[in-house]
Amino acid sequence: MKRVINILCLGILLTAVACSEETPNIPPFVGSGEEALETGFFEDFTESTVDATKWAICPANQYANWKKFMGQIPLESYVPVDGVLSLQAVSPAEYGQPATNAPFCMGLQTMKPSGLVLYAFRYGEVTVRARFSSTGDGAWPAIWLMPVDENSTTWPEAGEIDIMEHYNSEAWIEHAVHYTRQGGGNASKSAKVTASTAGLSLSEYNIYGVRKTPGKLEWTVNGEVTFTVTQAQVEADGGIWPFESRDYYIIINQSCAPMQSYGGNAWRASWLPSFDVLPYEMSVDWVRVVEEE
Repeated sequence: MKRVINILCLGILLTAVACSEETPNIPPFVGSGEEALETGFFEDFTESTVDATKWAICPANQYANWKKFMGQIPLESYVPVDGVLSLQAVSPAEYGQPATNAPFCMGLQTMKPSGLVLYAFRYGEVTVRARFSSTGDGAWPAIWLMPVDENSTTWPEAGEIDIMEHYNSEAWIEHAVHYTRQGGGNASKSAKVTASTAGLSLSEYNIYGVRKTPGKLEWTVNGEVTFTVTQAQVEADGGIWPFESRDYYIIINQSCAPMQSYGGNAWRASWLPSFDVLPYEMSVDWVRVVEEE
């Protein structure tokens, strides 16, 4: 794959205008604006429907907290408005189901539940312009990467890269990476980014990203590097670095699962918030990947 750093002039102009009007702290796309996007991925949700050749609904899975309430809302109900896709956690009454049921949550990914890969990449930079406008018990918006071979491995043997997660009403977002240890067991590294760091404003749009290169992961907020993890660091701590031998697909989702702390460790609780606090929402303006060799 060729290394490409590019975006069309029109894309730069429109994005710059939108950013200057809505969130002046957010930079426009980086690039000369004179080259076409030859490789990578770009989605700006300007069509009236979500492109089924790029996105599939996150399926439900009762054993994964983030997936427990996914999959109930059909893809045709994912309707972009003015170039923004709203991902929500809502009361089932919004879709004609009894309000005593569990919440309905929205999430998209670039791999179908069948395993058909719609888009994945190995090296490059993924950036997502998004905001979460609702917070509260159980609010859990996330932007992340998972390996295309996850179903043939035991989590997190093939790795997980969390670009952005926000929990409940916390005054920070989190970056994280998950992997396994030599001899067995799970391991992770993470960092919290607080409000005002890298221009982060939790009530506004921000650009969340990660650059994946051989032996290194670099997370960014609004173009500023906010966390770095290297293969050397992971292996020095007794971990296994899984990120060189497989491709990763993209997930954007608004889950609903409360988090509680026990003895300093965070766990997802079994109870649910009142539907009176819903909807929770993450708005996604665009998703972009520039691939590298």
